[in-house]
Amino acid sequence: METSDELQAFLIRATQDGVWGRLLDRGAAWSIMRQAGVLPEDAPPLGEQIDIDLAEHGFSILRAALSLRELDGTSALCQRAFERAGNAFESLVRNGAPEAEERGFYRTIAGAAYHLAGYSAIAYSLFGEQQVSDLNANAAEAALILLILRELDSLSVASRTIIWSLVKQLRMGLVPVLHRLHRRFALER
Repeated sequence: METSDELQAFLIRATQDGVWGRLLDRGAAWSIMRQAGVLPEDAPPLGEQIDIDLAEHGFSILRAALSLRELDGTSALCQRAFERAGNAFESLVRNGAPEAEERGFYRTIAGAAYHLAGYSAIAYSLFGEQQVSDLNANAAEAALILLILRELDSLSVASRTIIWSLVKQLRMGLVPVLHRLHRRFALER
């Protein structure tokens, strides 16, 4: 387990302006210039694997910020880290390929990070006029999106869907176990 001091030192370094060759600035430019996930041919070089760099950076600061918040509570450093994580994940989805499998996940993470940073309006705007069903989000992600959007009536329906999905998964996993137990007890009689 990392200490509060270690987490603070990491987050101070990781949230400085210009970190990783101005990764967040390059990510913002990348997301603005592309259309449906494709950069124009005359786009400046922003990094061969900018998507991987943004995801790694976003996840690392999000994880550290969550750990620090759990240890010390909310602080300005945590809020800055959540904002930077939101920036990274937003860059991954803004003007991205509509068919990208991970777009719902990254958009949900961006919204949650912005929300934790205290920027609920930005979190809300990430989902705009889109329907949750159009975001390629699983049931848990859809529930989190509905919470961010404060659509509590829709959340009630989604929560039943999530619970039913979990029950079905449990049943599928438990049926073979229960069947084996039943056979075992039947053999012991």
